[in-house]
Formats: sequence, structure tokens, C-alpha cells
Amino acid sequence: MPKTFDIDKAICKGRTDIFFNERNKRKMSEARSMCDRCELKKECGEWAIHNHVLYGIWGGMDRKEIARQRKDRQI
Repeated sequence: MPKTFDIDKAICKGRTDIFFNERNKRKMSEARSMCDRCELKKECGEWAIHNHVLYGIWGGMDRKEIARQRKDRQI
């Protein structure tokens, strides 16, 4: 389980405007697209899964997808 990852290397650093705006589908799509281009997508997603993140886009996943991963993995 990743306890942390180097957020300074993530291409989303400083872009909270799109990653924490779940009511705006366009911004969520932009966030997911940015995740798809990021070298830290897997680490970021794993961190969110293991740290029970409940808000925002992490590793290309929203809170429902993160919760589903937690359930599927019995975490």
C-alpha cells in the first residue's frame, strides 16, 4: 500500500479547480484526461483507494469508483 507518492511530479499539481469539482462534468472529464497523461496515475489511484478518499478525481477515478475498488478488494 502506498503511504504517499511524489505529488510534485504529477501534472495536476496546483489544479484543484478541476480535480475537486464533481458537479462540473466538463471539468471532471478534463481531470480524467490529465490523469491519463500522468506518469503517477497508478500510484495516485492506489493512494486514494488505500486512504479512503471521498472527494475529487484521483488516478482517473471519482469517489464512487474508488469506493467500488475498495469493496472489490475488501479494503
